[in-house]
Formats: sequence, structure tokens, C-alpha cells
Amino acid sequence: MNEHITVLFIGPETLGAALEADAADGALHWVLESELFPALGAYLIAMPGIIVIDSTHPAAEDAWVHLRSVDAGPFVLLTGDIAAPWMLRQGAYSQVDTFIVPASQPADLLAASIRAFISGELLAFQGAIRTG
Repeated sequence: MNEHITVLFIGPETLGAALEADAADGALHWVLESELFPALGAYLIAMPGIIVIDSTHPAAEDAWVHLRSVDAGPFVLLTGDIAAPWMLRQGAYSQVDTFIVPASQPADLLAASIRAFISGELLAFQGAIRTG
């Protein structure tokens, strides 16, 4: 990756910090938010190239709905062992700009999955990342 990409993470601070540390390669700037309204504000200010949401977080569904309403994306949704009910209700599995990853993976593997998504190694999503 040779371009600067801003990643907005919405979820627990500990997981966000672990992902930020494990994906530290100089090309990613992480904005970590654990509350809904600060996360929405961070989206407006940072205009991230990708949004990572922990689907088990209490603010996950509201964040998804609000961000989808303004055509935000692409998204990486971190899931539990069983998909969060809101993901089915909101059609998260049918979105072409959404990559769903089990959150049970160690943080370094999650970070590697996110980097692969951003770099275009996951071919279905090539061209979906905003860079700046």
C-alpha cells in the first residue's frame, strides 16, 4: 500500500487499539470510536476510506444504519460466532461493499484480513476503497 488510508473503527477500545497496533504499516491512519455519535462525527470529519464495525458492539446497528443512509462504505464487519441479528435484518450479507470477518480470529489475523481487503487482494472488492 503506498497511499494513506483512514480507517474508522467502531467498537470496543481494546479491540480497536489491538487492530491499530497489528496493522501499523504507515499507510493506515486509524480513528477509534466506541460511541455512536462520536463515530458519526468522526466519519464526517475524517471521511475514511474504510469503516470497520464490531457487529457485537451496542452501537453497531445504529452506526451501520446511519452510515449506510449517507452511502458510506466500504465496510468490514467483525462478527461473533453467530451473526448478530441486526446484520440479517439490515441485509449486511447482501452488500457488495461489505467484507464480513469472524472477530474470533486473533487481532493480528483480523488486521491482516483488513489489510488484504484494503490492498485489493480480495478481488471482489477492488476499487471500493477511498484513498487520499
